[in-house]
Amino acid sequence: MLEQQVLAALSEHKHGRSTKELAQQLGHSVMELTSALLQLESQNKVNRRDVGNELIWQFGPGKHVVAEAKPNDKQNVPARLSGY
Repeated sequence: MLEQQVLAALSEHKHGRSTKELAQQLGHSVMELTSALLQLESQNKVNRRDVGNELIWQFGPGKHVVAEAKPNDKQNVPARLSGY
């Protein structure tokens, strides 16, 4: 499942990355990745916070994905990943 792939990617990397890079690593498009994150949120498997123009999906302590633009923006959603 994409959730486990995202968590594995968060564990492997301690520096920021874009959703485009993560999507390529996982073999998904940025749109698919963002859609999966929103679906996990709707299932209460991840918490989301809106901070300014950022969306932060929190998977657990130190494990989160930060999208620097709202998913409804018609552009690639850059993000920083943190797994530490």
